[in-house]
Amino acid sequence: MPPSTNSNLISSPLSDFGFTRDLISGKDSATAFLPDFGADWDKLVARRKHGQFAPWQPHEIAELTDFNVEVGNDGGADLARRLADPDCLAVVTGQQPNLFASPMYNIFKAISAVALAKQIAAESGRTVVPIFWVASDDHDFAELRDCFLPAGDGSLENLGDLVSRGDRNQPGSPAYTWDVTGAAPRLVAALIRLIPDGPEKARNMTTLAAALAPDASFETLFCRLMAIWMRKQPMILVAPRLRAMRRRQVAILKRDLELGDRPARFLAESGRRMEAAGYEALLQRDPALANFFTLIDGQRCRLKREGGNFVAEQVATREPLGKFSQADLAKALEDCPANFSPNVVTRPMVQDSALPTVAYVGGPGEVAYLAQLRSVYPEFGVAPSAVRPRVFATVVDRTTAAFFREEKISPTDATNTETIREHLAGLDSVMAPMLSGIASLESQLKAARRALEHTDAAANPHVEVALQKTFRTMDDALAKFRARLLRQGPAANNLKWQALTRASAILSPRGLPQERILSPVAFAGEIPMEGLGEHIAGKIAPETLDPQVLEI
Repeated sequence: MPPSTNSNLISSPLSDFGFTRDLISGKDSATAFLPDFGADWDKLVARRKHGQFAPWQPHEIAELTDFNVEVGNDGGADLARRLADPDCLAVVTGQQPNLFASPMYNIFKAISAVALAKQIAAESGRTVVPIFWVASDDHDFAELRDCFLPAGDGSLENLGDLVSRGDRNQPGSPAYTWDVTGAAPRLVAALIRLIPDGPEKARNMTTLAAALAPDASFETLFCRLMAIWMRKQPMILVAPRLRAMRRRQVAILKRDLELGDRPARFLAESGRRMEAAGYEALLQRDPALANFFTLIDGQRCRLKREGGNFVAEQVATREPLGKFSQADLAKALEDCPANFSPNVVTRPMVQDSALPTVAYVGGPGEVAYLAQLRSVYPEFGVAPSAVRPRVFATVVDRTTAAFFREEKISPTDATNTETIREHLAGLDSVMAPMLSGIASLESQLKAARRALEHTDAAANPHVEVALQKTFRTMDDALAKFRARLLRQGPAANNLKWQALTRASAILSPRGLPQERILSPVAFAGEIPMEGLGEHIAGKIAPETLDPQVLEI
């Protein structure tokens, strides 16, 4: 069945991202910030001048190839060898290594990058390779451990509650150091319990357990699963901690030192222009902070200007762990590049200078902040790659699709959270007002959160951390309360009620787009994990940027 599209769903992936929604529809107010959006690829390829990139040397390619082989990505290793060709181009996408490569949008990013690389190669006659940047420098454990699967009663369980950073890793440590080996037995037991019985469950459990083999970190688990899912549509996996990438970031990070507060001022100005056009400015940088991190005693530290020096502050506690002059930092970047990593501002420019990037495939938030970042690129002497949104989709499994057909509910309508509530109300009028009230409260909290995040007080690091923890606690509490209602209502034992609540948890978990919350392993009962990307790609229309609903 071809995918259906609907851009007006309550749970649409684009509902909170006005800039990207307007960009896709071609509105001048958005395309003014990304003027090359929609341009012919011949023109964009020609802009990536021959010799713009430092050619990849044999030892760099060998390191990248070995990394891909080690995580089971032999197809990506073969593609990596093509970087030796100075005319080779790349389509890049990326994400932090969440537990079990969650959520669903990681698959959609990978599929989109592979499809776009093939399209550009066909139109330009050039070799174009897809690359996935595994952002394992990230230190946000609370975010990266999230891995949600629906339980049989319609509630959501987070497998991240079963893992830690590992015994030796402190808050602020990078994700590539986090060990999941000790949690493997607990994770396997939870997967067996939560993955619905189906024709593929036994084989997929073997695959998932093997991915948790000894020495699995968040990074290696993510890479192993991406390699499995994209086996038949391979792409190169790149970790920024590789020696080649650390060395190739040095020029950008040294330039940031030289520029002082100019990147922050340029971002503020482009942010004001976006806000004047009616869009949210997602990047707001403290001009006192350098746009990269350093690593001290295994802890990631931000670098804050104080007088003529930089104070290294631990990212989680803001504890000062060292002081450096600008000259000291510049020398350390040259001598020990492994101790440094880019941030949200410099990472795109490191990618566009270190890799032969012709296009970056991003999510709706990324597209907006990359548009804001465009004004900073000239300061670093880097030509920006073209930006393209990934595909947006909701997956409907066979069991849910069969139930919908029986109830005469179309899959497209079913992704609308109001549709689910209406059907629940028909089964249980007592619980309906409470469920509707919770949905209304969640909507109000979302609006309040966005307003608070843009206050001056939210820029204070201690306030920012506390604010995010507070909203996370509120989200979790409401989700648990909803799950309890669904279990305790008068109709809770009704099979139709149970099927509807499970469908709600799968299609619009927490009332949000599935692709932002649900883990791909939620579908491991029915869909083979080996080649999952190809399976979904066969159902999706990669050229369609309206949200799609896929029956698989």
